[in-house]
This record gives sequence, C-alpha cells and structure tokens, in this order.
Amino acid sequence: MDRILVAVFSSDARAYEGMRALQDMDRLGSIMLYATAVVAADAESGVTVKQPADPGPLGTPVALLIGSLLGPLAGSVGIAVAAGAGTLGRILYDLARI
Repeated sequence: MDRILVAVFSSDARAYEGMRALQDMDRLGSIMLYATAVVAADAESGVTVKQPADPGPLGTPVALLIGSLLGPLAGSVGIAVAAGAGTLGRILYDLARI
C-alpha cells in the first residue's frame, strides 16, 4: 500500500525546514522516505515545483551507456567489460542508497 504525507506550510522557508526534519527522521530510522518534493501554489502563478522529487536510481542506465560508449576504445571485449563494470558498480551504489 502506498502512503503519502502532504504537509502545508505558511512559507517556503518553513516547508524546507519541514522537509529537513523528515529527512533527519529518515536518517535516524524513525520513518522511511522514498522521495520528497516541495510544491508551492498561489493565485498569481499557480502551482510551481520548488524542489522536484528524487528521481530515484537513474545512475545504472547512465553507467551502462557511458561504459558502452567508452568500451569500443578497448575493442569488442572492452565494450562488454566496461558496460558490465559500470552497470555493476552503479547497481551497488543505487542499492546502498535505497
């Protein structure tokens, strides 16, 4: 089941304080955060995203792409080794971060 917490603050500064407090509780293990975002709404400009949600583990596909592009410098075996090493390294990083 997905759970979403929406908190309303009187100013941007208080919203960022609230987000930092939630992130501190996540670091202490009191709660588990998967993503955060700060969104502001007013009558003049409508809804604006001040700080977008965490994009998640995007590094793995990027590491695969970079490894695949740099691999040809070492030949056909280099493509496989560079792509595999880049992907494996980034998967481990993403898993540790999650």
